[in-house]
Amino acid sequence: MYPENRGLVGLQLLTFATGVDDPPVEEAWDLVEILERQLGPDDAPIRWMMMASVLARAGLADSSRSVIRRAQEVGSASPYIDYYEAVARLTLGENDSAILKLSDYLDATPAAKAHVAGDWLWRPLSDDPRFQAIVAEEKRRGD
Repeated sequence: MYPENRGLVGLQLLTFATGVDDPPVEEAWDLVEILERQLGPDDAPIRWMMMASVLARAGLADSSRSVIRRAQEVGSASPYIDYYEAVARLTLGENDSAILKLSDYLDATPAAKAHVAGDWLWRPLSDDPRFQAIVAEEKRRGD
């Protein structure tokens, strides 16, 4: 029953990408394959960006960068591609690139600024003035 539930499969992949030290790389690739069978090629690059984070967390930086390049080559219309690339870049310690991709994501989805500003995932960037600038809510006219 578990592999048929794409929500659970996606959640497990996200957990490996963001919250597990030394994640099980082979199991994560299996999850990517399950999701690709279930969901088809649409937004596959987003899943690959999540996989790039898994690889980075596992200490496989070159492999992570290779998967990022693969996802970039295919591309996606979804702004979440930028979000998950930012996660991968942050995991790789590439804070400048992470902020740039996160900025692209927030330009496309400004309503997400408050969430990103308070999300534990972005805590390593919280003192960076560039991060503070991209998550700042614009002042309303007349304020």
